[in-house]
Amino acid sequence: MKVFELHELEAATESFSPSRLIGKGSHGSVYRGVLEDGTQIAVKKQSLALQKLQDDTKLENEASILSSLSPESHPCIVDFLGCTSGGPHPTEKVTAIVTEYMPNGTLHEILHPSTLPTSPALPHQHQQMLLWRTRLEIAVQVACGVRFLHESDPTVVHRDIKSANILLDDNWNAKLADFGLATRLHNSTSSIDDVANYKIPAGTIGYIDPSYTTPSELSTKVDVFSYGVVLLELISGRRAIDMDESPASIIDWALPLIERGRAADICDGKIDWPRNLVGGRIEELLQVAARCLSVEQNNRPPMDEIVGILEGLIVEPIVRAPLSMNYVYDMILSMMRRRKFRLFGSGKKLCGEIVKCANDDDDDDDDSVNMCKGSLLVREILADITLK
Repeated sequence: MKVFELHELEAATESFSPSRLIGKGSHGSVYRGVLEDGTQIAVKKQSLALQKLQDDTKLENEASILSSLSPESHPCIVDFLGCTSGGPHPTEKVTAIVTEYMPNGTLHEILHPSTLPTSPALPHQHQQMLLWRTRLEIAVQVACGVRFLHESDPTVVHRDIKSANILLDDNWNAKLADFGLATRLHNSTSSIDDVANYKIPAGTIGYIDPSYTTPSELSTKVDVFSYGVVLLELISGRRAIDMDESPASIIDWALPLIERGRAADICDGKIDWPRNLVGGRIEELLQVAARCLSVEQNNRPPMDEIVGILEGLIVEPIVRAPLSMNYVYDMILSMMRRRKFRLFGSGKKLCGEIVKCANDDDDDDDDSVNMCKGSLLVREILADITLK
């Protein structure tokens, strides 16, 4: 982790010019910056209110959490580049943190474009988010990121999973950000480690688990609940809380429809959903969301199970491919085997992983494809042609 000097960040952001402002929240403002070597960065600076209170805890906590995660970093967690520091330890007295710059902004801005200023890039962003597969991939990527946090040692609970804290890079890969409220657990139950400054449950209205009312009820299932709300957002295109709608809560609106099997009434009308999706996989996806939003924490599935279900929904077109597509696939696979050719992609990918799609061994008689969690396969891509 690099310790940045304040003057470096001032130079990178034109002294935190309003023209560089790309995000603002209760804990701080985020600016786009460019370092001397041309690297684009995002700089989160402490809010004026917290500066006046001399309260550095949110930024210090975010720096501490991000710097403690696996050094390999996870492709679905925003890359932490460093921070300013005024104390003996790099994460003490932090006034700004630096992460990678995500050019496509937040998921909230893209799903709800009325919150965006006029931008020449907006039409393209709209078109991309009108693809059902893009939204399903984002759902898997976010689930992978949350699973990584929950499986870390010690376990990390984000506590503020929401569309505004999900960033999108130039390839539409989603990454979790904003760890100001995150905390660690000794284990996956309710034994709290470093929450001395977090005695009051925190989160965002519309996403926060209603059963999380005391510190003793903090667990990974708090994030699962919030993830369920994000899943409903992705499917419906509706805000978590929309005072222009009745009911205002996306949960109160969607759950009764799910119970009555009315998936078509929930799906975002701006998307041309393939017919076979609404009657099958979308209903299964909505059932996952409903389980995440269960009143009883114990009834909510762990993130590992959620990732498995969602990945299964993405690769399902393989079994639905017509014979002609299977024939084309077998031809490609055969050519790849003879030439020992490995196919990598720079386009769509899940959780940042594109892996080889055929074995190298010429003697291998197994026609199966090496499948890695989060990978898109040649056969799936071909099958997808039949769904559009």
